[in-house]
Amino acid sequence: MSGRHGLPGRRERASPSLKGARARAVRAIVNGRPTTTGATQVALAAVARSAGGALDELLCCHFDKLAEELRAACGGDGSGSATRLNNYLKKSAGLPPSDRVRRAAIASLAIAMSARPPARPLPISIEALYPRTFQVLAEYLANSAVYDPDCYAKDARFVAGVTVPAGAQLVDLQFADGWGSDLRSLLRHVAMIGRLSLAGDARGAAMLCRPESWNNWLEIHTDQRNLEDFNEGGWDDCYRRIADILRGRSELAGLWGASWFYDPQLLEISPRLAYLQERPLERGAVMVRLRGGAIHAQRAAQTSPTRTSLIAAGRYRPICYAMFWPRRELLAWASGPPSS
Repeated sequence: MSGRHGLPGRRERASPSLKGARARAVRAIVNGRPTTTGATQVALAAVARSAGGALDELLCCHFDKLAEELRAACGGDGSGSATRLNNYLKKSAGLPPSDRVRRAAIASLAIAMSARPPARPLPISIEALYPRTFQVLAEYLANSAVYDPDCYAKDARFVAGVTVPAGAQLVDLQFADGWGSDLRSLLRHVAMIGRLSLAGDARGAAMLCRPESWNNWLEIHTDQRNLEDFNEGGWDDCYRRIADILRGRSELAGLWGASWFYDPQLLEISPRLAYLQERPLERGAVMVRLRGGAIHAQRAAQTSPTRTSLIAAGRYRPICYAMFWPRRELLAWASGPPSS
């Protein structure tokens, strides 16, 4: 296959390590492992070879150790895993982390990851999303004009097993597996970046004071490359998949995420997106106000001329809110009828 980045236009013989990885990936679905289709494996392999040399074989051989290092570095603003991978490429592989090299590295790690079981078993509802997720990744790596830094950061966490697909959202398991932080440090973090106030008053404060709320939380993220399920039904399916994760991990306190679309202003400005905050609030979640900022304005304006014009006119300043949906309330809703 060929692409905009000079990817090979002729068929090349795959290295033995990649052949073995593909064979293991084909068998993986039987053992409940993340897997890819044959066409996606071929597409990933083409990108993996695009940097030249033996980078693909090096990453395949060192995958387990490197993935552990990427998981350990994934905290902070979410870019730690990508930074650690860049350092590895420079120091261990002797390659500058150029756009082409970063694409090849992620593709190589994705091939290796697809042949290995996750650190802990995943629900069937999550496993079923891997073929599509790998396909979207392969298409993006092969055809995107520029490797967006935010996408690269998400991909580094994905190939390390920090992040799993859930449909409308990606889910970070880092808090579950001790690589991130618990509610104490989450609240310290949000207190540092802006005035903290609860949208949910006494009920929200009582929820955050529960003993179980001090445990680890799952975190959700939007991936702009995969918005097929970004609608009300798709989000409900996503929440139910997250409930499946919670059922298998009793140590988790629940789900949290932070975004401009939890801002109450959105109910009037973009009422068609009201479900993004109304449904969690109706089902037991609470919102915590964080702060405004250029990044939130940029994201709010990305897909809406109306929001763009309001922001430009100074009539709308997007504010980021954090949403906390406790385990007890989320599982109670997920156990109810689908229409609830």
